[in-house]
Amino acid sequence: MGPGTANFPLTLAGVTALLLGAFLGACGGGATHADFRAIQRHEATVERGAATASNPATPPPCAERTTAAEGACDAADEICDIADDTDDRDALLRCERARRACARARSAAKEHCQAATP
Repeated sequence: MGPGTANFPLTLAGVTALLLGAFLGACGGGATHADFRAIQRHEATVERGAATASNPATPPPCAERTTAAEGACDAADEICDIADDTDDRDALLRCERARRACARARSAAKEHCQAATP
């Protein structure tokens, strides 16, 4: 048996359907440019909040650190909502990174608040 005569005959329609399926599979899901712009805005909020919550050089009051940490975590939740909605691999990785930053910010704020309490 020659090429294209086995179980999957290579016809123009078959090749076209295969290529179309691959194209739609690659482009049918995933995050859009607008999704990634939103993720980037939320990532900036995560970074600012985490920096405020954990900055030892200029220690803000406990309430400010806690508010900053919660803001970082709210932004991380927004990133993860987009990632879950799009099921995009890069968005999902950004979600995990944002969640780790959230956890670090909460931990830093908690440590500072405990240390500030007599």
